[in-house]
Amino acid sequence: MPEPKPPQGLHTFQRSVMLNRLTPGEPYSFSEVADTAESVSIATHLEALSVKKLRFDGILEPVGKRDWRLRGNLGATVSQPCVVTLEPVTTRIDTDVNRLYSASAAPVPDGAELGPEDDINIEPLPAALDLGEIAVEEIALALPAYPKRPEAELPNAATDPADPGPETRENPFAALAALRDKMEKPED
Repeated sequence: MPEPKPPQGLHTFQRSVMLNRLTPGEPYSFSEVADTAESVSIATHLEALSVKKLRFDGILEPVGKRDWRLRGNLGATVSQPCVVTLEPVTTRIDTDVNRLYSASAAPVPDGAELGPEDDINIEPLPAALDLGEIAVEEIALALPAYPKRPEAELPNAATDPADPGPETRENPFAALAALRDKMEKPED
């Protein structure tokens, strides 16, 4: 019997680390690998065809008395549908992750815009850090928004089939001039 898929928007790759349970002043190393079911769950969450070879290795280092810095490397192979042909487009992600979790950082309200002076790598210090959520966020940021196969091209008639095209469309200024002339002429 096949495993049920998680609801859209959720994934099962969760790796919580309780920061207050870590040894004070000592780094915490981690190496997280998604299993097959988690990879399917992440692909569903990202609206991708597949996610393979997801590995997130790194270290949480104490900074000062209460803050933590996460440094790591994330690797994954993601297949998405081509925006033109819907055929698979494979992207290999291999990215460094560097975030600072600070007790003095204020949370950013939903919908707030960040300015150039805001450091997006400084985040409020949570009680638990979900390494799986961080990995999925980083994958989502690294994926192409519009994956396209190198040979794929939009057809020339990729517009509305009812649209006659710019060559045969009536000039909008000519139509306005005709309307003006019609309104200026007295009726007989």
